[in-house]
Amino acid sequence: METPSASTCHHCGGSTSQVGHTPASPSRFAEVLLAYHGDTTERELARRVLPDIPAYEEFWREFIVPLSFRTPEDPWFYFIRPTQHRSPLKLADASYGCLFHLVACHDWVDRLADMSHESRHATTAGLFCLFGHAGAMLYAANTLAKAVNEALDYDRKVGNLPTDHSMPSFKLEPQGKSGQLWAVPCCPLSRLGPFADLCTAVRDYRNSLVHEKLLFVQNGLLPKAHHEGHQTTGSHLDWFSGLAAMGRAARSHLILRECFEPVGAILPRLALQMRQGLNSVWASALTFLGPIRDRYHARNDPKRWDARDRDLTIDDFVAVREYEPSAE
Repeated sequence: METPSASTCHHCGGSTSQVGHTPASPSRFAEVLLAYHGDTTERELARRVLPDIPAYEEFWREFIVPLSFRTPEDPWFYFIRPTQHRSPLKLADASYGCLFHLVACHDWVDRLADMSHESRHATTAGLFCLFGHAGAMLYAANTLAKAVNEALDYDRKVGNLPTDHSMPSFKLEPQGKSGQLWAVPCCPLSRLGPFADLCTAVRDYRNSLVHEKLLFVQNGLLPKAHHEGHQTTGSHLDWFSGLAAMGRAARSHLILRECFEPVGAILPRLALQMRQGLNSVWASALTFLGPIRDRYHARNDPKRWDARDRDLTIDDFVAVREYEPSAE
């Protein structure tokens, strides 16, 4: 199997000569920037939160950009080429799913901050939208991990390379009794702890909202997710959700101070966890896919594009966007 040149691991400071680390050679797409050459959603992400998710731009540059019509000389044609193997397309779709729902979550965090003193029903509906996107984001992250494994298998297959049994699969499910999430066991600091924290934070609220009972915002306040000593059954979130929540809160105004937080405090904290959690996923995906990067780029060299892709022009895409069905 190809051995990457040695450099320093961005996770643990060790040598990248180990399997599963990113090669140090310069990228052929080094001048392609998300803030300028991404699509509308990608540019919006770059404008709002890119400093908190630096791994996304690197992953996008190395493993998504080569699947598009972009070239280093013409980085603006961002549509994905359709005539490709399903394995890299799954990688692109799953990563974009994470991105799309992350941006949507931040939109709803901003909206909820504005509507926290408006209609209780409008805010409750907004929470449902926020955590619906958050749940879909976690699902997309798990799909991305599976797509990374498929990309590695495909690389071995087309390159007729032996299977490296020392390299485990990329999994986002908790492993072992500790419940820790690991990316690469040889690199202890590559744990996906931020993603595990994100899963807990999202599921606390989402499961109540989607599967059990409505969570109402009372005067711009939300119940805290975790029990902190108050004499209730279960968590504050469970106790102060549903139709009986108002009656329980009405017993004492002191309860509001102990068991609730302003929406404006909870949701920005959750948004930060989302950025940190997904950044750890993209960073780990880079760690896994690093050794195949050069071969991946070579397979996507414009000289090797399918003729059906080379025949497409930007005008063909504009025509799809502007198409209007004729009236019957």
